[in-house]
Amino acid sequence: MDILKRIDLFLKKVELRRVERKFRKNNNIPKGTDEPYIKYFRRTLGHFVAGNKLLDTSPNIRKFLLNVIKNNFVYYSEQYIDEYLKDIYRELSQFLDGKCRSINDCYISSIPNKDVEINNSSKELMVKFKALNHLPRNLTRTIEACMENEVKYTKSMEELNEEIKKNPFNKYLEPRKRKIERDFNARKIEISQELSEKLKSKKYLIFIDDFSGSGRTIIDYFKILEQYIEIDIGIIIICLHSMVNAEKKIEDYFDRSKFKEFYFFTNRENPESRKKYFSRRKDELKKEIRKMKTAERKVGKYLESSKLEKFYFFSNRENLEFIKKYFSRRQDKLKKEIRKKDELKKEIREFETKNFEQQFALGFQATESLVATYDSCPNNTFSSFWYSENDAWSPLFKRSRKQSNALDNLNVDRNSFVNEVKTGLKIRKVADKDISLIIILLCVKLKKNDNTTRVAIEIEDKFYYNIDTLQECLSNKYIKIIKNGDGLPSYSLTLKGKSKLKEYKMSYMTFEGLVKIANLYKAEDSISTDHISSYEIDLLNKSAE
Repeated sequence: MDILKRIDLFLKKVELRRVERKFRKNNNIPKGTDEPYIKYFRRTLGHFVAGNKLLDTSPNIRKFLLNVIKNNFVYYSEQYIDEYLKDIYRELSQFLDGKCRSINDCYISSIPNKDVEINNSSKELMVKFKALNHLPRNLTRTIEACMENEVKYTKSMEELNEEIKKNPFNKYLEPRKRKIERDFNARKIEISQELSEKLKSKKYLIFIDDFSGSGRTIIDYFKILEQYIEIDIGIIIICLHSMVNAEKKIEDYFDRSKFKEFYFFTNRENPESRKKYFSRRKDELKKEIRKMKTAERKVGKYLESSKLEKFYFFSNRENLEFIKKYFSRRQDKLKKEIRKKDELKKEIREFETKNFEQQFALGFQATESLVATYDSCPNNTFSSFWYSENDAWSPLFKRSRKQSNALDNLNVDRNSFVNEVKTGLKIRKVADKDISLIIILLCVKLKKNDNTTRVAIEIEDKFYYNIDTLQECLSNKYIKIIKNGDGLPSYSLTLKGKSKLKEYKMSYMTFEGLVKIANLYKAEDSISTDHISSYEIDLLNKSAE
């Protein structure tokens, strides 16, 4: 490596250290934290900014990402969230005191997904809120039956309408439609009666959520709940972080709704973080332009009226002409900055649309947020920070994918792959205690040109092992971290790791080879290899290799 490249790498490292320190300081991140996003943050940050090859042709976007991590990104540590939930409970208690009520007049609930069986962050926060504030269990109640009924009805009607399109003259479909509607309405009445009975002693429903980017999830849920609740009850929403636009939409909805009382608690410590990123700076620039215009107009009036004696700051017309030109030039400069912001925004939108998904360009619904919590990153954040479905991209805050029917099908395929790989390893007589180790060693060997973040994502997404499993291999010296040609960390097998693969005759094996071995043996859900002869194993191995 020549001296200029060494100097360049050194300067990049210095800048990355500076960004990391500022990020930690801005977000008051505790030292020695084990939170997944922060534990190996320095390494992940290096891969994110310097190791993503897609940024090599997009220097403006690389500069933008580095800048917002350093100055704008909001990260909520677990410690911060815990303290916030305690503080907000104290604030809530004072609020209830002022209403001559207590927490016993409330139920604490969560905002459900459309698939209510899936545990979500809102439900987890509800449980945490109860535990941290030592509240009795009987004060928490999830109100999900209404959502379940609506989703079931919508799905049934969609399926029926598809059948009607295919078979419009089928006389049995119309009675089925009426039965679906009868069942839906009957269940709706039943749920409404149950809620009336359960809530009759309560004055408020308190809903806990972590993030609202557009307000859509919250509004959609309450539009449904509104149809099922017949009693007069107040709604209180506690949201860790909400965008300004989301809060306004939620408030506008409740103003029109049947709910007579509505209160919204959210974190207001950093008001700028609650605005769209590009909008906040543009608003500042436009405000300054208006000030410049006003100043220029006032100076112009003095010049036109020749009443220079009233403008006692300046002694002659030349000074005033100079100031007027300054105000004019300043406006031009500010307008130019606005155009640059618009151009950068367009470039980021195109970059994220091309490399990720169009619906997530600038964050879901173009929210332009810059937020992550210790265990999740909202999809309203710029997708460059969390999107991991592109193998050519290593995100800084990898987002766990929500379960869906499409994902269920994908998981079936992945589970089959993982099961076949493990079956192949069993056939190769790999001990149970070594299966995870061999999978990681093979992954490191086959991904030797990838950075450590990409390898960690591969191991987690394909084999469901977390980064601690990788760290254990590092600690036991089966693998090591080396610098690749770009000066970025990547994993490499040690002699001990190579010896382990050699012990099981796996030095030249691939995952595809292991799947082939499993398929040749026609393994199903599980397999016992105790009665497989050495001759059969050799035949299977040769077939795969």
